[in-house]
Amino acid sequence: MTNCVHPLVLSKALSYSFNGTKLVKTRFCGIQANASPLAPGELDHSSDLKSSDSSSLAGEMMELYKYITPKILGGCCGTDNTHLEEIAKRIKRRR
Repeated sequence: MTNCVHPLVLSKALSYSFNGTKLVKTRFCGIQANASPLAPGELDHSSDLKSSDSSSLAGEMMELYKYITPKILGGCCGTDNTHLEEIAKRIKRRR
């Protein structure tokens, strides 16, 4: 499980061959995503909220299925009900 990380960052990490093991795929259960793809240092000094739109974030969350089968897809910093509703719609379409 990871928290407060944008799904693009997690996808990049999971794309490395050493993270393609059965152990990682079995034990990695999800993400509480930060809505911004910016690095922490860039966000720390920002005077306004930086956030991906709900459709983009949900699409990037669905890309994680290339690497893992997440049981938990949620939000953290910068997400709101629109992000979570779009993620829920995309999960429902996968079923």
